[in-house]
Amino acid sequence: MKMNKKLCIGIFAWGDYLMGMGHVYRQLRLFEHVNQRGCDITFYTFRNSTVEKLLRGKIAYQCVHSIYDIDPKRRFTHFVFDVLNVPLEDVKYIRNKTDMIVSFDNNGKSLNRCDVSFNCLYPNSRKNVVSDYEYLILPDECLIYQKKKKLSKIKKILVMQGGTDTYGVLLRLARVLPQYFPHLQFTFITGSLCIYKNELIKIIQAQSNVNVEFDISSLHKFAACHDVAITGGGMGMFEIAAMGIPVIACTQELKELKTMMTAHKKKIIITMGLTSTLTDTQLIKSVQRSVSNIPNLNQLSSRAKEKLNCNGIKKILRRVGILDECTIEDSKSGRRAKNSLYLPKS
Repeated sequence: MKMNKKLCIGIFAWGDYLMGMGHVYRQLRLFEHVNQRGCDITFYTFRNSTVEKLLRGKIAYQCVHSIYDIDPKRRFTHFVFDVLNVPLEDVKYIRNKTDMIVSFDNNGKSLNRCDVSFNCLYPNSRKNVVSDYEYLILPDECLIYQKKKKLSKIKKILVMQGGTDTYGVLLRLARVLPQYFPHLQFTFITGSLCIYKNELIKIIQAQSNVNVEFDISSLHKFAACHDVAITGGGMGMFEIAAMGIPVIACTQELKELKTMMTAHKKKIIITMGLTSTLTDTQLIKSVQRSVSNIPNLNQLSSRAKEKLNCNGIKKILRRVGILDECTIEDSKSGRRAKNSLYLPKS
């Protein structure tokens, strides 16, 4: 694709209470720099007050009932689907309206109709699929707050299971772990929409070595003071690991289990697997075994920092022809800067 062609980009992603907002956040993070260059970008999503609040003022968006509500006359240079297993009919409809179709975490029947799919969480061996961790969309904060020193002693453990904790995993961990590890300080974080919010508060108030925080404004800054994290199997797991904080992962989401197992095999996290398969005693022993082996935790931290860099956004945008590498003038120094990034101005 010629770089002087005006970019017209469509994005389709959505979120709700059950699935969370990870898909929406990912696309906002990916395209915020492109949007700042004045490119023509429209974010299409289902009507949801939380999603609209996230998008409002950051990117042009349109609420639709389905992909077929998009203006039939609209043409795109790129159309991005950030939906698990994109329906084949949706991709067929968009195929005639765009030069390139990009998808994320797509292992559905539509995969062959996409030009490229970034499946870092759900790997696939097909030729048009990119699964390398270097294409993960990680925020710069992972580097800003990244730990530099090796772990010598564990004092504080961060526990997180997404913003809603749909299956009550966080609630169970709050009931089980603090009382068996009284020498450790636990911090549980979730969102204000957590269905078990009141129960969680009651459990926390009954124990002296635990507290809970809702709707943290800066997760990475907050997480930086913790020694170990117990997370789910989504993007939060990778973000915390990229900071150099050793991660012990568990989930009740079947789709996250494969993601966790792959990361475990690459030795960048420790996984406990599905919580429903563990008794309380097994869960406690698993955590005890993990936190008692500090040399192994330090090895996890080093490997994670090495493999989970924050270059994913640049790599993705280059891969799909939105971003090109060239030499541009550094506005501060006036010198020509190598390996700088160029976006075609509209």
